[in-house]
Amino acid sequence: MKITSTILIMACAALIIYPLWGLLSPEPYLHELLEEFPSVNKTSVNQIKLAALIQLVENVILASVFINLARYIQTPTKPALLKFAACTLMIYPLFAMISHFFMAMALSQHLKQPLLHIELSANSLFYMVMGVALLGINKAQSATFNNQND
Repeated sequence: MKITSTILIMACAALIIYPLWGLLSPEPYLHELLEEFPSVNKTSVNQIKLAALIQLVENVILASVFINLARYIQTPTKPALLKFAACTLMIYPLFAMISHFFMAMALSQHLKQPLLHIELSANSLFYMVMGVALLGINKAQSATFNNQND
């Protein structure tokens, strides 16, 4: 259990550090942004920093899921932690779509006709399905716990 919690905490750290890199060193971070937004290769440092800040907010939301899962694994008697993680994971794709839209807007301010789009993919649906699965696990554990106490 300790190993799982440690891995989740390390994932949180990676999620937070990654966009901080864009705030501290924007030019190299642009290469990372170009993978997702290929049309924004002539963007300013301030635009890159704004995109990194938006990415940071998105990643903090996902990191909160991992933190609550790690806390639940350490103290499984607090089902609210698992429920919060599950609900947050279910709405995370919405936050991700919104943040990617705002990142694209921030990065393409200098373009005359930017191409902005909203994308719903299997990856984003995966987060929703895993959130539903965690809610199911939470309900099953609550039912088992209640049956044992009766």
